Amino acid sequence: MKNTLALLFAFLFPVMVFAQQSKPFRGPMPKDEIPKVEKMVSNLTAIQKNRIENITEKTKKEVSKLKNELHAIRRQIGGLNSKEGDQSAILFPLFDRESQIMAEISKEMYRCRLQIDEVLTPEQLKEFRNSLEKERQKQMHGKDQKPKMEKKSGFDAKPSK
Repeated sequence: MKNTLALLFAFLFPVMVFAQQSKPFRGPMPKDEIPKVEKMVSNLTAIQKNRIENITEKTKKEVSKLKNELHAIRRQIGGLNSKEGDQSAILFPLFDRESQIMAEISKEMYRCRLQIDEVLTPEQLKEFRNSLEKERQKQMHGKDQKPKMEKKSGFDAKPSK
């Protein structure tokens, strides 16, 4: 029985590690999706729309390159995690590069937003900021909200309203 459990654990542990490595990052990294400014800001001129489109297209291309590199590195990490023995000499530089790429994606998204800000008038910028904040609040509250449990004895706790 102990041998079976040890064998099961020896098989499942690398699988669990690999599965966790292959999941997309869901932490504090900003969304790598460029906001649809034309839907968030009213009365954009044709010139503004054109400039924003150029900015976003350039950013999409750069972020796409970075994402491709990130996915390749994560595949390498997953493959190395499933190997036996100490792979730290190979894995640690890959972990560092993974972090660098994620930071580069965040920086590209921030640069894009700054460039878009320069295209907008002060009124449009205020409208854009308000829309971004509403979207952020919706994401925060939509995903993380779980019903609070009423404190009762035993197993009869029910979600509160």
